[in-house]
Amino acid sequence: MERMKVTEKVNGNQRDKEYSQMYIRIFNQLDAQALSDAINGNSIAEDKTLLTDRIRELAEILDENYGMHRLVRDMGGSIIFFPTEACYQNQIEKILKFYHLDQSVSEYEEVIGEKALGNTEWHEELWLLGSDDALVLIHPVEVSDV
Repeated sequence: MERMKVTEKVNGNQRDKEYSQMYIRIFNQLDAQALSDAINGNSIAEDKTLLTDRIRELAEILDENYGMHRLVRDMGGSIIFFPTEACYQNQIEKILKFYHLDQSVSEYEEVIGEKALGNTEWHEELWLLGSDDALVLIHPVEVSDV
């Protein structure tokens, strides 16, 4: 698995961290809680609460409507979390091609929370795969300080 080095600024100090180029697929609340615990254990996101609460909320919606024990082949969809903007940029074309989706036809894209914290906004995109199947992509976007 390819890994990438990211320089982060934490409490005014820079440090290097390595993240994989791999995304994380979340099918249910158990997956969401495991990711939430991992995010809270490091500094992937400055405001961890908004991000993890939204991921858990999305997983709860999927569980309530499609069941918590669904598999990859089952309807309902999943959440795909990208830990870095580079990971998202590296994988998005492959994902859209795999699911036969057009880059310009997502149902919506919005920022999680009211504004960027530090220099990162977390975006949520909804892609419909069918009448009862969807992908929700969660990814960071670096923004310049205003």
